[in-house]
Amino acid sequence: MQHADFPTRARIAREAVAAASVSGDDAETFLRKVVAAVRRAVPHDAGGWCATDPGTLLWTGGVMHGLPPETGIGFVENELDDDDVLKFRVLAGARRPSGVLSVATGGELERSPRYRKLYAPHGLRDELRVAAIADGACYANACLLRRRGAPPFAAQEVALLEALSKEVAHGLRMAIARPGGEKPEGGGGGAEAAPGVLTVDDELRVLSATSEATRWLDVLAPAYDAHELLPHSVLSVVRRARAIVDGGGADGPPRARVRARCGTWLAVHASALTELPRTWAVVIEPARPAEVLPLVARAHELTAREHEVFGLLLRGVPDKLIAQRLAISSHTAREHVRCVLRKLRVHSRGELQAMTLDTCGTEPAFALAGS
Repeated sequence: MQHADFPTRARIAREAVAAASVSGDDAETFLRKVVAAVRRAVPHDAGGWCATDPGTLLWTGGVMHGLPPETGIGFVENELDDDDVLKFRVLAGARRPSGVLSVATGGELERSPRYRKLYAPHGLRDELRVAAIADGACYANACLLRRRGAPPFAAQEVALLEALSKEVAHGLRMAIARPGGEKPEGGGGGAEAAPGVLTVDDELRVLSATSEATRWLDVLAPAYDAHELLPHSVLSVVRRARAIVDGGGADGPPRARVRARCGTWLAVHASALTELPRTWAVVIEPARPAEVLPLVARAHELTAREHEVFGLLLRGVPDKLIAQRLAISSHTAREHVRCVLRKLRVHSRGELQAMTLDTCGTEPAFALAGS
């Protein structure tokens, strides 16, 4: 396989990622399949794929290889704090959502803080980055790295990664829309679903954690230990909170919606607790339906009008009143309702309610907030 010509390797990678994108896997399992397919087509020595909250662009979890786990903190800090080239948030809004570090720096890699801090110490040199975009929303970021002495990334490899990233975005949208899985041990209603609170210092060391926080951390990162690194979602929201406090022009709130492998949706958010020494409070709690349902609507490619109809259907509003509230004809309202049900692959309002209950893990909200 490694000795096959590039067109053959590219075709096999496209087929593998396309098949994985409709497999119904959770995000982490899907991304592991993507890593394996991409490594065979575009040889590289290290890298990773990280899912994002499309609303805030904060990382919610992913798969890294060839780098020590602790470099995850460095990637978060570089993205939110450093003045550097090829930031993922810039790629997410660019005409072409990819770039090569050696090209972006004009061959002067030392100009990049990311290269100096994260790559050079590990003998790594060139980097290929891409943001996985679908319908204008970013669902993942990826970077591929090659060691010193390896050839730079070629234009055909960049083009392939861009093409694959579109399938990756589709697969992650499907992971959002998939039905809920088994509840975590001890999960469910009542006290088991209570918010958890932990405090961390400016070096991202855990100072304290409630029992609920420890339980949710284990849901986000199974076998979590207080001495190990925090999940990407926690690292991201704390660093975003710090960027806001430092006046760094953060692009959004320090909040991320995360779907754990078990299917549970969680919201992770952070805020400053004390000034000196700086400490941060992190809250992990079951996500509200109003936070999850916009993602579900986008995953099923609802139009803006269908999104409105979706919200009214979940409130139990009949077709006639939908027409009145949206100032459209009854015929048009019925057509929108049929489109929503078809896109969400259900046949009735009752099935729609059951589907959203299964996906969100709780009763649907009576309002849909913007995502």
